[in-house]
Amino acid sequence: VQVLRRAALASADGQGDGHGDNGDRGEDDAAQDLEAATLTGARSMLFWMLGSLAEARPQEAAALAVYLAAGGTLLLLSAPALNLFLVGEESAASLGVPVERTKAAVFAGASLLAAAATAFVGIVGFVGLIVPHTVRLLFGPEHRTLIPASFFLGAACLVLCDTAAR
Repeated sequence: VQVLRRAALASADGQGDGHGDNGDRGEDDAAQDLEAATLTGARSMLFWMLGSLAEARPQEAAALAVYLAAGGTLLLLSAPALNLFLVGEESAASLGVPVERTKAAVFAGASLLAAAATAFVGIVGFVGLIVPHTVRLLFGPEHRTLIPASFFLGAACLVLCDTAAR
């Protein structure tokens, strides 16, 4: 990324004799930096810009399983309360749901899952954001069904989109 930044600054500068009169690096130096960028560096840059499942390994999947278990457990335990949220927070509270604690648990679980997925596969993981809405249309609003169905169909959608992108 630094190589591309320096190259962009050098070409945008456009002043001097191209040899860094003003303390800036010249275009020749920037071109050499770009040629020196390795394939690994380019892949790393593309991964962080777009994301990919190409580098997924079993060890990474095992590490991701820890986050999946923690976030998934928080969401699944909150499913009955989420069903009551469908009629409104006040109604859920009157039925005995600890509204603020439930919202915090759902926020924490969803954030943990989204952060872990993004850290492991990049922003391509956000492709699955439409899946819960589709699952709700197909299976209804019951969160005990919606959460696991979203998990499995979201994973399938992610793999299909990654395969199509290749």
